Amino acid sequence: MKILFGGHISNMPLFLDEDYLKAANTTGEKFISTHGEGLNLFKSVLDACTTIYSVPKESIHIFYDIDSTTYAFNRANSLFFNYRMFIQRQHLAMMQRGHQETPICVWSGIMAHEIAHNLESDHGVRFMNIWQDLEAMHLVRAARIATAATASSAGAAAQPAPPAQSARQAAPAARSSQPPRQQSPPSRPPPPRGSFGAGFRR
Repeated sequence: MKILFGGHISNMPLFLDEDYLKAANTTGEKFISTHGEGLNLFKSVLDACTTIYSVPKESIHIFYDIDSTTYAFNRANSLFFNYRMFIQRQHLAMMQRGHQETPICVWSGIMAHEIAHNLESDHGVRFMNIWQDLEAMHLVRAARIATAATASSAGAAAQPAPPAQSARQAAPAARSSQPPRQQSPPSRPPPPRGSFGAGFRR
């Protein structure tokens, strides 16, 4: 697979499969214009994952191919994540409905896999131990960030519309000694505390 630079998604580089560009007769600019919402949602998931593992954001890239089964790959300590798999696994649809836990948890595991390749290239026993240790070390942090992201999204979507006022309620305030009751904003979980290094090799 040969991928070509297609543009940026809020400063995150996007690469597109050369075969896809030819088959679809499109360009990076057109692809971003068509998939802008989904690409930004994918980027938000990857941003959350970089927070979990303290990975430098400049090392993260998005790519899109035609039909591979590749979720991600590691090239010279730069990590590339497949937007097509994000769509195919229904993670885009989940994000659009405000359900962020599953996408963040799944892609954080994929990111841990690629980080582990910075320490061990082969898929041997040592690699599996590194990968599993990374996930175990950051499991609580991943769950906390994923839950907070969904709660934040749900809180924003659940803001009730103000009730319609009756003629009595719309009258001058002097007619009522009780001020209107104000609704308290939805509670959100506290942000995660502490710093967790991932052993990311630059």
